[in-house]
Amino acid sequence: MAVTLTPTISITLSLSLNMNKSAMKFNEKLKACREKCGMTQDEVAKHIVVGRCTYTRYERGDYEPDLATTLKLARLFGVTTDWLIDPDEPYECAKPGRRSKNNNEQPEG
Repeated sequence: MAVTLTPTISITLSLSLNMNKSAMKFNEKLKACREKCGMTQDEVAKHIVVGRCTYTRYERGDYEPDLATTLKLARLFGVTTDWLIDPDEPYECAKPGRRSKNNNEQPEG
């Protein structure tokens, strides 16, 4: 039995979500939110109870935080964990200005 192979053309389709020029990686979103909130890396690290070097590595993309730490970061910056970890979601950090040390305090407005 002979098998005839037909040449195929490989086509790569780019979905519009992947072509979103404002899409950001997790570490880029962390840095952008921190800067928008006017916080230092040390301040964020203290809020989420990790060392400054560890937080710096999150922003550089060397490490990724565990789920509990990701949740703390999302709450600190006033964003959802979905938005924080999904690179296809466009940049939109919710909380401008410094946050209160009381993470349960809700922003005005």
